[in-house]
Amino acid sequence: MSGLPLLFVSTTGRDSKGVEMLNQLFWMASEEGVSDIQLRFCEDTKTVKIMQVDDSSVRPFGPWGDITDATIYDVFDSRIRSRASIDASIKQRDVDGRIRLMYRKEKGWPADRTLDLRLSIIPTIAGQTHVLRIQDAASSLMSLDDITMHRAMRNIFDSLLRERQGLCAVCGPTGSGKTTLLNSILMEFKRRGKNIKTVEHPVEYVIDGFDQINVTDQMSFARSARAFMRQRPHVILVGEVRDTETALAVMQLANTGHLVFFTVHSDDAHGIIKRLVELGIPRDSIAQSLKLVIAQRLLPVYGKNMPDVECQPPSDLDKAWLRAAGSYDPTDKFMPVPLDSDEFRLPLFETIRVTPDVRNVIRESSNFLDIAVAASRQPQYETLAEYAIRLARQGKAPLSAVRHLIGETVIRVPSERIDKLLIKAGALTHAQAHEVIEHQAEKLHAGEVCLMWQSVIDLGYASLEQVIDAVGKTSDAHVRLGYFFENERLSQEQADQIVADWKATNRATSIFKIAIKHKLLTHEEIYVKEILYYIAPGLSPLY
Repeated sequence: MSGLPLLFVSTTGRDSKGVEMLNQLFWMASEEGVSDIQLRFCEDTKTVKIMQVDDSSVRPFGPWGDITDATIYDVFDSRIRSRASIDASIKQRDVDGRIRLMYRKEKGWPADRTLDLRLSIIPTIAGQTHVLRIQDAASSLMSLDDITMHRAMRNIFDSLLRERQGLCAVCGPTGSGKTTLLNSILMEFKRRGKNIKTVEHPVEYVIDGFDQINVTDQMSFARSARAFMRQRPHVILVGEVRDTETALAVMQLANTGHLVFFTVHSDDAHGIIKRLVELGIPRDSIAQSLKLVIAQRLLPVYGKNMPDVECQPPSDLDKAWLRAAGSYDPTDKFMPVPLDSDEFRLPLFETIRVTPDVRNVIRESSNFLDIAVAASRQPQYETLAEYAIRLARQGKAPLSAVRHLIGETVIRVPSERIDKLLIKAGALTHAQAHEVIEHQAEKLHAGEVCLMWQSVIDLGYASLEQVIDAVGKTSDAHVRLGYFFENERLSQEQADQIVADWKATNRATSIFKIAIKHKLLTHEEIYVKEILYYIAPGLSPLY
């Protein structure tokens, strides 16, 4: 590409108008934050329709209207194909390509800007359709520091950068930020002197210092992945795992001392594991190799023109949706003003660290939702819906934008994490819960050992008694009675009695309150930190 002119160029006087329009088109689209431009060519009428496509609609773009000039029709098709090195004679099958445009201030443009266009052409009964994804080369190659995320989330990525082998999977629809995230991670590894190989379809960004392969008939994802093994790589990106052959090749790479990133089709993080099982990968291999799974979306948010209005309570329909997402709060208020564009977007992350308890569920449970339940105790874990709702509570987006992005069907993941239990008990607000998570994350980032319940108490949001009573309602609370049994304060018979009465309440009452009610333990014996530090087989960790 380095030998090409900076922009589309005119070769005759007849094509100059069409070439100028093409260059203006992509400059205007980048100025307005448009992610995809669609060109519909109608062969019979020699008409081109210029459309803007986003997550929810397709609509006309630019001041030109329907282009009915036959010369411009031919210029648009021929110049785009030529720039993307696509054979002009290929009209009856789909083709892909890449184009780089370099606007320069000294050439009369308002600023220096380099755009990478990812081109897809399909034949239609009317003619053909070109879709060009527009990516600003400067903003797309972002560092992890440039990606908006909270501290607990960043800790996860910092931990990943210390890994030497294993798998990291990312899922999300087209335009959800997967490529930007993965490239930012790979750039961090590059700065650490790692040997990086990628295979993509197509390569979206040419990055100096990476060995990058475009998928072809001769070099498939699977063949490229196997070839990498002989190249002494440290970090590998396999653009997409869509078949068993590629999935097996990726597993082999991870099991032979390589850190492998890949994308896969799934709606949520735990669904990634389901997809790998469907591709025929043994559960034990998945549990052994997988380090992290990430589901990602981009939420449109208010930009520079933040509306100055008061937040309002949600409608009855909104309340029902929030309840379905497991995130309803009767005190909730949201911005009532709809977005006027989707130019500004923030990433949403649903992440699962494959810890020993998650690994056990992958191996043993037939219900894939159990994986999310096991992960829900991890500090960084939020469903995509919960993450988006939190941003809406902060006034960054209207709830309507959240519902549109997430969809009407939401999955509620039951959680026994301390902050969720305290919210349910009315001892903590959602905003305070996020502060607790960030407080803990900052402590961990500074190298201090800090459990979430310690942050709750340090911030003064709940007492030790409230924390222990919340823990006393968890599904494994009865195991904590082992602390008193081991210290000879309870007999087995007394413990059995407490557990039986606790189960009779359907865990609505803290198991420790029941012990006090029966006068088998005292307030002073129960409400001590040692209860929360207690470790025993079958007891889920308090993160």
